[in-house]
Amino acid sequence: MGATVTITASCTNSPLSYTWTGCTSTGSNNVCTDSVAVAGVKPYQLVATNASGNSAPASVNVDWKPLPTAPPLCTVSSSSGTINPFTNTNITLTATCSNSPASYAWTGCTSSGSTCTTTSANVGPATYGVTATNVVGTSALATVQVTWDKSTGGGNFCGPNTAYIDVPWGAAGPNGGRWLTSTNGGFPQGKVFVFSITVPAGTPHAASSQKFAMAEYQGPPAPRTLMLSENACDFPPSSTYLDGTSGTAPLLEFNVGSGPGAALQPGKTYYFSIRNENCSQSSCDMSLSIPWH
Repeated sequence: MGATVTITASCTNSPLSYTWTGCTSTGSNNVCTDSVAVAGVKPYQLVATNASGNSAPASVNVDWKPLPTAPPLCTVSSSSGTINPFTNTNITLTATCSNSPASYAWTGCTSSGSTCTTTSANVGPATYGVTATNVVGTSALATVQVTWDKSTGGGNFCGPNTAYIDVPWGAAGPNGGRWLTSTNGGFPQGKVFVFSITVPAGTPHAASSQKFAMAEYQGPPAPRTLMLSENACDFPPSSTYLDGTSGTAPLLEFNVGSGPGAALQPGKTYYFSIRNENCSQSSCDMSLSIPWH
């Protein structure tokens, strides 16, 4: 409400005219506009005509919201979560605002939308903020502090296309016990996912190992590299990693103190880093799970 919506039709086979229902078009136009005074869902329909006849009706519903009565209220979060990102890698900041914001203004980051991608070459804390504006006014500044850590890994360390997910010890993923790359920005060619796991102090050795397992999800098989290290993105030719493997669905075993699998030490943080090596489409997604026992 209080705004105008523009609806555009895309038709094949050289239409000569367009007939709209629910909105106004100037002449035989594939674009129509509308505004309403009452909130709710309103349907719009189009029939296009060429020399051979009429098309089947095409429709879309628009959910009109009431005008806000207060400025937006915002929070801002970082894709790095509770772990510190490494310098010269990218993080995505996301503003979550109520009351139908129409525009956003960021501090410490450049964007005009609700998300902003940034990096830093400097070690230490940095504060990022956002305000949102609607027809009533502008929100208070919402901020998040991100502490950047120095990159210390070997060759091919984290580049600009990196996503970070923190996995508490013993926790299962949010999607039926799995983590999905499709809900974390997708997994295109060259992207790296970094899963951080901290072994709690006093964790005992187990008789059988844990498994960090990957499976294809909504995409064709794609070769990947999976590394386990005390440094994120610790891929070959570095030699500082603890274990690594490759394949379309790689798996690594780990344990506390000693094998089977890589031996992790209580009180330390470790990183599982996964990189797509040959994705032939926009995103070669996968799921990841740790069946803790």
